[in-house]
Amino acid sequence: MKKETTKTKRILKILGKTAIGLLLFIILLLLFIRSPWGQGIIVDKLVSYISDKTNTNVSLDKAFISFSGDLQIEGLFLEDQNGDTLIYSKSLDADIPLMPLIKGTGIVVNSLDWEGLKANISRKDSIEGFNYQFLVDAFATTDSTVVDTSSASKPMNLRLGDFTFTNFDISYIDKVGGIEADVQLGDFQLEMKNTDLENMRFQITKARLRNSSIVYLQTKPFPESEGDSASPFLSIDELEIENVSAYYSSIPDGLASKLDIGSFKTSISKMDLASNEVVIDELLLKESAIVLEVTTLLDPNSKEESKDIEQSLEEFVWPNWNVQVDKVSFVEDQFTYLVDGASVNTEAYNANALSLKEFNFEASNIYLKNESAGANIKTLTFNESSGLNLKEFAGDFKLTDTNVNIDGLQLKLNENVISGNAAIRYNSITQLINDPEKIDIMADISNFAVDMEDIFVYMPELKKNETIRALGAKNLSGNFKLDGSGSSLNVSNALITWGNTTSLTANGSINNPMDVDNLSYNFNSVNFRSTRSDLKRFVSEEDLGVVIPSAVSLKGSFSGDLTSLKTNSYLSTSNGDLKMIGDFKFDDEIAFNAQFETMKLDLGKFLKMDNVGTLDLKVNASGKGKDLNHLNANLDATIADLSLNNYSIKDLKIKGEFLDGEGPITADYKDENLELALDGYVNLDTIASQIDLDLNIKGADLHALGFTEKQITSALKINASFKGDLESYRVNAAVIDGLAIYDNQSYLLGNVGLSAYVLPDSTSLDITNKMLDLTLRSNANPADLTTSLQTHFSSYLHPEKIRDTAVN
Repeated sequence: MKKETTKTKRILKILGKTAIGLLLFIILLLLFIRSPWGQGIIVDKLVSYISDKTNTNVSLDKAFISFSGDLQIEGLFLEDQNGDTLIYSKSLDADIPLMPLIKGTGIVVNSLDWEGLKANISRKDSIEGFNYQFLVDAFATTDSTVVDTSSASKPMNLRLGDFTFTNFDISYIDKVGGIEADVQLGDFQLEMKNTDLENMRFQITKARLRNSSIVYLQTKPFPESEGDSASPFLSIDELEIENVSAYYSSIPDGLASKLDIGSFKTSISKMDLASNEVVIDELLLKESAIVLEVTTLLDPNSKEESKDIEQSLEEFVWPNWNVQVDKVSFVEDQFTYLVDGASVNTEAYNANALSLKEFNFEASNIYLKNESAGANIKTLTFNESSGLNLKEFAGDFKLTDTNVNIDGLQLKLNENVISGNAAIRYNSITQLINDPEKIDIMADISNFAVDMEDIFVYMPELKKNETIRALGAKNLSGNFKLDGSGSSLNVSNALITWGNTTSLTANGSINNPMDVDNLSYNFNSVNFRSTRSDLKRFVSEEDLGVVIPSAVSLKGSFSGDLTSLKTNSYLSTSNGDLKMIGDFKFDDEIAFNAQFETMKLDLGKFLKMDNVGTLDLKVNASGKGKDLNHLNANLDATIADLSLNNYSIKDLKIKGEFLDGEGPITADYKDENLELALDGYVNLDTIASQIDLDLNIKGADLHALGFTEKQITSALKINASFKGDLESYRVNAAVIDGLAIYDNQSYLLGNVGLSAYVLPDSTSLDITNKMLDLTLRSNANPADLTTSLQTHFSSYLHPEKIRDTAVN
């Protein structure tokens, strides 16, 4: 028993001495490693070993490993075989515990602080390989032992902690792969929460990049990847990027982008690329500039590719992603988009060169999941280089496979405004793309305003149209409701105002609004109001020789298409009223059937003729033909009341009948002071129509009719002809068998000749008679010439002159 106890004590003493010796050895070893003398020996041996193996220049200022696993390397320099710098590291401090390595349980990196790294990696060709290949070859194992790989090895357990990289300068040039990259890292910090290489799960507490620049150039196409790589899972509690610039260029793809990031912050709760799930809590981009340049690639197979694209649009497939973004904010950013080298023009809008400045955007609840997408946009504003400034854009947008909803839309682009709600219903998005006529639409636009000057920026060719240019003098505004489908839309409560004095209200429907060739309309209630000052912008009073009434109101119904019109309307003006019921067609064939009536129309004021008063007129006209030359028509008109020199002409009937564009026109009238008969012949022509008239005034009391102050009765015949159109025409007339009776005596007036022509820039009138030889010429319109004629001709219509001339 005593012998066993003594033996045990002896073993314990030996083990104790061994442990003490081992501990003393470790302590001495650490002191040796920590001491300048030991450092010198270790560094010299390590440098000599590497230099001998690689036949290159190697230097190292300091390197040691502490017992706790701290690795420190300072002043490491490696050159390549050409004598150029391969790697230089100013300082590396890594906390790598040794026990996990000794036990084989994995690799743990608690922290890694790396400062002043400069690396130049390059590959000129595939024969020599990369410039670091000599290191791989020098330290490659020559052991020919066959390793049994039949049993699967356990995945390496890797646990990472905090990383800090400062002042990195990395150059990577690969001529074989067509890649050039340059990375300048000012300050990069990374705090890892969890690292699982087996399941490719990475959880990051914090990542921060500051004061850095990155350049990446791709000059050759990427090689096709072989096999499927594992999809990682990533979460980042806090990601910050400040004062970072980046440039990316891919020549094969025709893409280039430049980013100047002032401040970027985001928090990504989940990014699972295996299941295509992304959850972002917040994303902020502030005071940054992004430029995207696109180059059109000329591909001989482009036609085939376009066919493939068309085929791919036949059936829409939702992206297999589940994306949720709680909040997105862009503050004072700038975005530029350029196509094929186009440059930004501040004078004109160019869709291939867009520059958006002062870009501000805030949205929440952005999602793409379960075949639906949506966003709540709180604000979107920017200033575009050509002057199209988005001052407000907000609304709640939702898209599903069967509907689109837009609630609370608020848009203000320059002075153009839209406010309202809208909904679109469809069977599928494929139908929405390919068959928009079958969709259902509901829209309630509570307010809109259109500034034509902005439309001219988009489509400057419209400014050449005089009517549209006149329309641009004031803003259009109003509201309306739409309800229907892409093939038939109901319009209700529509109110459109132009300025403050012109307005249009309407209720009706529009058929085939998306097919211009087959578009038609049916508005059963239309009310239009305007003023002379507004209408003068579209109608030239001087050219027509008329005066537009000071107030105009049109009510009625209108239906038809681009080649027809049917109306039952009533026009009220400050100078009288007009009523029209008509059916007009003007396609391959002209056709019309209309009833037109005026009531107390102040014709004299309208035509600027003081001696003409009000007109009550009824007209029934119908006809058809492929053009004016082949028009078959009937005319039945009655002048119910016409005031001429304060004399009323009542129930004057005019009839006409035309076959192949020509035919007679007749009129008969008789009252106690006037009897006349009119026989005419009309020849309609698309270039210059002609009218020949024979007017037989059988008796006319000129005093009662208001033409003379004395009691004069006359009778005469007039042969007249008209040829031309409303802008340019010639008139010839002859007065024959003229007779005047004054003071119970008869006087022959002789023949009177009249010749006149009217051109757009001049007017001429010649009158010849033995009493009168008068020539008037004017650069004005016919109405002004008529006034001048009345002034001159009235001086000759006195009994004394008639009597003296007749006696002579």
